Amino acid sequence: GANDRLADLHHDAYGHIWLLSYSNTLYRFDCSDGEMDEPVNARIMSVFKLSDTDFRFVTAGGEILRSEYSRNGQSCSLVRYLDIPDGESVVRICKDSEGTVWTLTEHAIYKDTGKLTDSPGYCFFEGRDGLYFGSSAGKLLKYDGSALDTIDTGISGRVELLAEIPGRHEF
Repeated sequence: GANDRLADLHHDAYGHIWLLSYSNTLYRFDCSDGEMDEPVNARIMSVFKLSDTDFRFVTAGGEILRSEYSRNGQSCSLVRYLDIPDGESVVRICKDSEGTVWTLTEHAIYKDTGKLTDSPGYCFFEGRDGLYFGSSAGKLLKYDGSALDTIDTGISGRVELLAEIPGRHEF
């Protein structure tokens, strides 16, 4: 409502602004005519922008919706993308350079709409030799396109941040 505070906002390629309130209401504002609507009757916990025309919306019930725009972008529907089990929290949704969508939760990693592993995913890094996911108990997961390997980092906690060091091949 009018008294609600803003939690998140994203601009799309068609001149709309997606607004998420602290009360978990999603609004879409049309900059061309000043109209605001609520595109879905569900509590939205988070919004992930994968591109200017590709968004994912995580509902309170564990359903993940994706944006589906009309050809000219005048209308947009939110359609079911993936259901995650009760009690699973989405940490991040991202897209790699090949267009694969990765959904990282506190209990699993999903590749597009299929579960890749029951290991948690806390962060994502696309390296030259594969994709890396930070996980629990100091584990780093490496996916080379076909197999998932586990690398023990020697730390005991979660791996929540991966970064490449300029000029070095490690990260």
